[in-house]
Amino acid sequence: MHITAQTDLHALRQPKSERPELLADDAVGQLAVDILETAASIFVIAPIAGVDEKSVAISIDDDLLVISGERVYPQSCPQNAKKHAEECYWGTFQRSILLPTAINSADITAKMVDHILTIEIPKARKATSKIIPLFQRL
Repeated sequence: MHITAQTDLHALRQPKSERPELLADDAVGQLAVDILETAASIFVIAPIAGVDEKSVAISIDDDLLVISGERVYPQSCPQNAKKHAEECYWGTFQRSILLPTAINSADITAKMVDHILTIEIPKARKATSKIIPLFQRL
């Protein structure tokens, strides 16, 4: 798993209806997430079963978090078997999340424990206001 900064994610901010690659039959799969906020951080939690953590990529560009990876069909399953149900998604997945507040991207951490991805994104320090008295010199 690696975290990278990206500079041009304009296309990811477009509505799905304007992104034909998401409307096609071979579209990239989605990822379910929970987004939690505390006074100090934003947490993104995603169950990612069947994914090697080395195939998960996390990137951040300003207020846009992108999680992507690939679920590989298990080699132990017969490829030519008759399928009665096919509910699992196999292949690449991607999830783009607009974050609700300014963040400190330098201190983001990510970990995967028991196939649960947890990303902690510290909030940016808020600017504080202060009145500065002006002293006269005599």
